[in-house]
Amino acid sequence: MKKILSVAIALGFAQQIGFADEPVAQGVKSTVQIKANTQQVWDAVHHERAIDPDLSYSKVIEQKGSRILLEQKFNSIPVVGDATCLLVQEETLLKRIDYKMVKSDKFKEMFGSWTLEEKPGGITALSL
Repeated sequence: MKKILSVAIALGFAQQIGFADEPVAQGVKSTVQIKANTQQVWDAVHHERAIDPDLSYSKVIEQKGSRILLEQKFNSIPVVGDATCLLVQEETLLKRIDYKMVKSDKFKEMFGSWTLEEKPGGITALSL
């Protein structure tokens, strides 16, 4: 189940009930509704990020409570190539993951949130 859910999140369509894109102040917000409880989706998000083939590595530099300082190296990004980023990540268990880049050898800015919302009928809305 976790493997299937991981792939569902990565591809954004398996077990999909609804999908919406909407413009936001800076970027795009997408929501997918997944037929799984919030714990399963939370675990799948973390698992998928741990095995992401677009990352050479992701390592925790420092952790204080729910605040995590991460260094990640991205592989073969079109036009950019490889890029290393230092990110601050703040987690609210089973609710949201906020991240903001503090330094990079290639990027000027990167930030965003993953939000999870439990819906009736064993559905979790995952927004990015």
